[in-house]
Amino acid sequence: MTDALGRKADAYASLAHLGQWRVEALGPACGVGYIEHPRAVARILREMHPDPALHASLVQQIALLHRTLWRGNADPDQLELVFGREVAAGVRLLSPWLRARPATHKDEDTYWPRLPRAPRVLRAVVGAAWLDELDAAGRWPQAYDSVALRAEVQDRVLPLLHDDPWLSMMLEASLDAIDADAGDDALTEAP
Repeated sequence: MTDALGRKADAYASLAHLGQWRVEALGPACGVGYIEHPRAVARILREMHPDPALHASLVQQIALLHRTLWRGNADPDQLELVFGREVAAGVRLLSPWLRARPATHKDEDTYWPRLPRAPRVLRAVVGAAWLDELDAAGRWPQAYDSVALRAEVQDRVLPLLHDDPWLSMMLEASLDAIDADAGDDALTEAP
């Protein structure tokens, strides 16, 4: 990140996710801190996605901060003070609940239906987050239910990306790779 606000968002997210692990089910055994997830999301949008609008500082900040209110220990008011209303609103929208305010929990019926109306750049953050999640499932298959993961991506994530053929294609390819790996595992486990 060369942008000062991007570096600030990375530092803030690093503190918010301090002591958390990339694959919660494995904890320290995965060997990767959770901060690597938002960094990967930002990198996917900045370095891989062909749309220059997703390389913008605002999008990068939201990508880096997208889990600080949900999985991290950030406070929504502080986030707005530090990064401004637009970034904080984007992060808030992408958070199923605010950890600092447990009464804000949104169930599946209230969280997912809001996302199709979200701005395209926020939906791209969701797509990139799931792309990284599929990568993690390929790296640590023992920690993931690949059937549930596939259903979530197909039923909830891909419909959000109707106007982003690149992310849709990448997610489909990642699902195919997980399916192929599952098939390879079945072949090696056969008697």
